[in-house]
Amino acid sequence: MKFYQVQTLQKYLDHNFEYPFPTIKWHHTSTNEINRIIKSFKPTNPLKMLKITASFLISPLIYTCSNALSLGSFPVRLKYSIVQPTFKNGDRSLISKYRPIFLQPSFSKIFGKLIYARLYDHLNQHNILTPEKYGFRAKSSTEKASYKLFHAIILAMNSKNTVGGIFCDLQKALDCVTHSILLGQ
Repeated sequence: MKFYQVQTLQKYLDHNFEYPFPTIKWHHTSTNEINRIIKSFKPTNPLKMLKITASFLISPLIYTCSNALSLGSFPVRLKYSIVQPTFKNGDRSLISKYRPIFLQPSFSKIFGKLIYARLYDHLNQHNILTPEKYGFRAKSSTEKASYKLFHAIILAMNSKNTVGGIFCDLQKALDCVTHSILLGQ
């Protein structure tokens, strides 16, 4: 994200929210954290080699990741990925039935998990996410969201209140976004 985009986003957040969000603290990583991340990967072919050679790679990974965190810059060499179409369902001859999968270098995945952990902790620590946000959260699921919705409906119906709902199918939401917006241009 370019510097002016970050400034614009910060102005938006400061202007539209009563309390400004606290600044995130990007602390350095450790041997244990990198080891935990590497062990968490499923043993696919490229990651199997990473797991075998982990003890030799820990030190350079700690240096690279900690340096990137302190500079606030993701290494350019790790920004590349292979885009591979993956079939979803239906007629295999239709392009719309495929979705892109981005195959990233293993080191990018490690760095991504480091950023995710810090960002997730920051969002939870400062209660930035609403309780109604169920996706991509620990101890949360679509089942819990459905239960909460059904529970609210049943309570309203038991109280003789009128119940209504508007539902949006966002299955193809990314298909509606222009490429220039996705690429941040």
